[in-house]
Amino acid sequence: MTTTRVYTSADSGAPSMSRGAAGSAIAVIKACLVDGYGSKAPAGWTMPYSTSGKAAFRNSVAAGGTGAYTRIEDTLTATTSRYTLQTYASMSDVDTGVTGTHVVSAYRSPAQTANPNNWILVADEKTFWFANTDGPSITSAHSFSGGGDGFDGSDPYRYMAWGTNGTNANSEVEALAQSSATGLGATGASGFSFGSDYTGTSGATWHGLLRPYAAASTGAATVGSTSFPARPAPNGVGEAALPAYITAATIIRGKLRGLYIPLANLQALSLGAVKSGDGFGGVGSVVAALFSGSGTTRGAMWVETSLPWS
Repeated sequence: MTTTRVYTSADSGAPSMSRGAAGSAIAVIKACLVDGYGSKAPAGWTMPYSTSGKAAFRNSVAAGGTGAYTRIEDTLTATTSRYTLQTYASMSDVDTGVTGTHVVSAYRSPAQTANPNNWILVADEKTFWFANTDGPSITSAHSFSGGGDGFDGSDPYRYMAWGTNGTNANSEVEALAQSSATGLGATGASGFSFGSDYTGTSGATWHGLLRPYAAASTGAATVGSTSFPARPAPNGVGEAALPAYITAATIIRGKLRGLYIPLANLQALSLGAVKSGDGFGGVGSVVAALFSGSGTTRGAMWVETSLPWS
């Protein structure tokens, strides 16, 4: 059984991430996954390879992970700087890997301003989800990334990298929630890439979410429309959500580890807001809200923070 751990910039001893400081995204991720800090234990990953501005993080085989390597490059110093992520089946040095995902990226500072850069990272021994913001609410700019194993099972290509694909600055969550008219989504804008499809023959493959219903023309609203169910629910349903199943074309690959699709408008919540999951159909967990962008044209996700992801 894995252990779910939550790390935030508000923790005692937490490292900081600066918009213009090359390597500061790697420093935060390393502190959470490998070293720990203050009273926080690390998530149980290793960092087999690193050099200035580059690092490869490996998830735990002992905990049931694939042993995949998520490579992060964080060398730029401009205020608009992003760091990049790519996950490989195996690596022989910090720059050389086999059967990799697409390269995705995320902003070190989403709004490229001098505002405080708040962050939250939720991880276990196999997967991490990382979000940061320049402000306290969803109306502030946010960025999101993830690495390691996307779902559990025996599929050897279940490792992934999540971020923007470089053509849509807000695609970390927004476009992941897009879908085609069939309710299945898998486009390059999704920013969610696996090392291969289930056959192992396709190479890096973009994936999307199985959604409650087809997306609007922009594909950007949380549940596929600019209309949201009422929140709080007048009948007391609570924070209702659905499991996040990942798809490629008409193939459902698996259920994303620790993530849920919210069924109500989460704009009033802040990054890392913790709510009781009493509407999760028996899950009954405590989760944290992570966002991308602002307004009704941006997406949001819940991430499990108390129960094991597997």
